Amino acid sequence: MEGPNILTLRDSTVIAILDIFGISYFSLFTLQCLLFQFPVSHADISNSLATVLFGVGVVSWCFLSLAYRILLVLGSTNACYWEKLEFGGILLLIYATTISYVALQFSTHSLVQLGYICAISLLFVGHLVEVLVRTPGSHVSSVKFQYHCTSFGLLALVPVIHGLAGPLGQPVPLTLEVARVAVYNGLGAMQYFVRPLERMGLFQGWQPSLYIMHLVLVYSAVMLSPNIVPAVH
Repeated sequence: MEGPNILTLRDSTVIAILDIFGISYFSLFTLQCLLFQFPVSHADISNSLATVLFGVGVVSWCFLSLAYRILLVLGSTNACYWEKLEFGGILLLIYATTISYVALQFSTHSLVQLGYICAISLLFVGHLVEVLVRTPGSHVSSVKFQYHCTSFGLLALVPVIHGLAGPLGQPVPLTLEVARVAVYNGLGAMQYFVRPLERMGLFQGWQPSLYIMHLVLVYSAVMLSPNIVPAVH
């Protein structure tokens, strides 16, 4: 019979591999944007900063997740506290992606852009504070995080729906890609909350739903990145 340490090590190894890939890819992505894509025109600087924010947001989420997994494997007494930071990292990922999209999509509509940025920032801070002050490591904490993640994710879709339905002509490729990524991430989160594979007992001792959700988040960010850079110019 496998002990809990073996199970923790196995889960953490799978997640850590995905995190290391995400950190490596988006560190290079951010560095490329700073060195080769950063414009000299003042009008495009805010768009470039939005692209950098997207890359930094993904790297930060992967780093926080990786740090939590390492502490969990090492048996650190602070591992439960770092779980809250991993939760916060997911909220940060949603926030960075949404703010980057708003800055790029509504760059010519400054009032709309400012309104969305302020509203989303307030929502992010509120949800983040609620997650960080809650007692970690409990079932209630996990359920509450699911609520915060779902509600914040749904509210973050408002600018995307605006971009799809707004009077700006045909939706630009960035809007379509963000909408597609939102669908993928929503399905990934849904299967993680329901855990159908674990309930059917197909993978004893494994957490395939956790791996799938993490893989979908990393894959979606990678697929979105090529559409972020062209939108800057």
